[in-house]
Amino acid sequence: MFGRAELLERLVVAAAAGMLISMPVARRFPLLRGAPPDLSPYHRARSAPQPIFLPEPEEGPVLIMIEYRIRLTEKVEFTRALHAVRRIRMRDGAIRWGLFQDTEKPERFIETFVMESWLEFLRARERLTDADRVIRDHARSFHLEDDDPHVSRMIYARETKA
Repeated sequence: MFGRAELLERLVVAAAAGMLISMPVARRFPLLRGAPPDLSPYHRARSAPQPIFLPEPEEGPVLIMIEYRIRLTEKVEFTRALHAVRRIRMRDGAIRWGLFQDTEKPERFIETFVMESWLEFLRARERLTDADRVIRDHARSFHLEDDDPHVSRMIYARETKA
């Protein structure tokens, strides 16, 4: 049986050997290919949402719904673009995300996502980078109307005691 110091020495030697063996393999598979994404913050020209009643920062969860109207001939490209936006929403703190098509008005799509609190929702707006904006704007380019898609922000209505 090995003593504690001898076991530790063998583990360190094994870790060093593993690192030396993995170095040539790791160089063959770089993490980033091409130009790195633009991670500079996106500076908005618009201000934060101004709700009629201002929720407390810790209130939540918050349901955000964004309504799009698209050409049905562009459905495949639109859903692909929105699923790219999903990755951004989830990275920035969404706990749920979905894209739904209206069965009565098939050109109408609703993107929904849930944030844990009002404060998390506001923070997520600040996390948007220029690279994220390009992805989001591509998804919004499918929207047929001249103005931006309609956005609803809803706070969970907890049961209150009378």
